[in-house]
Amino acid sequence: MSPALLRQLSGVLVPPADLAVVLGQRARASGPERAPAVGGLLDASAVPAGVDDATGLLGRLPARAAARGARIAGWTADLDGGMPGRATGARLAACFAAGCRDAGLPVVLQLRPGVPERASLEDARSRLRDAVALLLDALDRRGVDPADVTLVVPPVAPGRGAHAVASADDVALATSAALGDAGLEAGTAVALTAADRPHDLAGRLFAARVGAPGRRWGFAIGDGTGWSAPDAELAERAAQLVRTLVLASR
Repeated sequence: MSPALLRQLSGVLVPPADLAVVLGQRARASGPERAPAVGGLLDASAVPAGVDDATGLLGRLPARAAARGARIAGWTADLDGGMPGRATGARLAACFAAGCRDAGLPVVLQLRPGVPERASLEDARSRLRDAVALLLDALDRRGVDPADVTLVVPPVAPGRGAHAVASADDVALATSAALGDAGLEAGTAVALTAADRPHDLAGRLFAARVGAPGRRWGFAIGDGTGWSAPDAELAERAAQLVRTLVLASR
């Protein structure tokens, strides 16, 4: 493991602008004096060695980050490809979340379900549903309460190469259905990235959520420059955590 990666994993102080360079994402303006300590923000593919070695490392990282002053931690899980790889990705994310729980660090888990280029709206919905369900099962096995985790997921939409076009209502209903069918419980904060019209989508997601009994989670929608949060408490929690981690939409 390189010294640079070790420093990133260990939760050193990183100004948002520098963190954005590391992640290849756009940062929000903020001076170094306001920069948070960030621990464990990396892709699952960056973890070296075997799965058993990786889970041991991930279990220790949050405590190490907290000792160095980290106040929040994030993990990106690529749940794409075949079942063995997806299960491993969920296991690693859950292990990291458990370590954050033990270290007292709030955790953000960003899921990438890997929607194919020509996927239909239904295919995309199934991808997100399966990815979230897989993660929830892994969290349960590690004894992590999903309400203690902020999930970052893309809105459900057809692939870029698909012939179908989905309306904002279609996207809102499909996204809400995917999360609900996956078993997401009340009290979980969800942040969605890469929305073309965040304010419009936020309203429709709110309406879809209110119209579905039991689906009482909060939404924050990002457009790369700001967040729209109609559900005050949970959505603001999601927005603040994701904003802190500089997970702006690409």
